[in-house]
Amino acid sequence: ANLDDYVSAGGNLVVGPFSGVVDAEDGVRAGGLNAALAPVLGVEVHEFCPVRAGEEVRLVLDGRPLRSRVWTEDLHLTSAEARGAYADGPVPGGTAATRNAHGAGHAWYVASDLDVTDLTAVFAEAYAAAGIVPRDLPEDVELLERVGVGGTRHLIAINHTEQPVTIPAGDQEVLEIPAGGVATTRILTAAPVAVR
Repeated sequence: ANLDDYVSAGGNLVVGPFSGVVDAEDGVRAGGLNAALAPVLGVEVHEFCPVRAGEEVRLVLDGRPLRSRVWTEDLHLTSAEARGAYADGPVPGGTAATRNAHGAGHAWYVASDLDVTDLTAVFAEAYAAAGIVPRDLPEDVELLERVGVGGTRHLIAINHTEQPVTIPAGDQEVLEIPAGGVATTRILTAAPVAVR
């Protein structure tokens, strides 16, 4: 209900496979394999289709050929539009990714295991819808943005590498993050930043 309200009010949500399947007691929800999220995602999961060990499935997402090595799903679109399809595997020609307009917002669903770099097209679309400008960051540097009391915005940077990193953090400010460390700063610019 919280996610539905969030998207209905103008939020943007990206959901991966095998989400919303069980309840708080780890029981499969009545009404389908993704019953809790089906209305906001505009898609029903009809069947889980795991990939056999040592095999892979080819799919196309926004024109990019990709591969899934673990998970696929048989989807039925109720209000979502297809954004990607399986080229082969258990569901050849089936939908692999969707986008759904829901209230004032949008929800994306990706029904396969993909690397973060493979999700570039989905996240680029979600960032644009949310008015987020992605940053060009070194690999393994993670950014989180939090809004505090009174609307103050804070950037939290986590460096998962073994080398210190410096990134721009505002109009004139740079943030130095030690190797394997964390750094924070208050953001004075108006545009939201993309988190990774």
